[in-house]
Amino acid sequence: MVVVCEHGILYLPVRERVHAGNGSTGLIFINSPNILPEVPGIISDTYGSTWPESIIQTPYGIFGVDAVAKKIWYTNGTSNSF
Repeated sequence: MVVVCEHGILYLPVRERVHAGNGSTGLIFINSPNILPEVPGIISDTYGSTWPESIIQTPYGIFGVDAVAKKIWYTNGTSNSF
């Protein structure tokens, strides 16, 4: 999951369930109590957005406009470009 804040972009890996093995009826999963990590990954600590209308998701990545910094940014979820 990518989270866009006013002055930052964060990456939060979602762990809904953990694969525990295979049973006679199929795959066995365990629900994880820690769905989101306590410490997010920081993609950018400088650019972000306050306007939901200025962020768009495409098949190539997520694009946004930081109106305060006057920058257009791009992220693929792990790295960025400004």
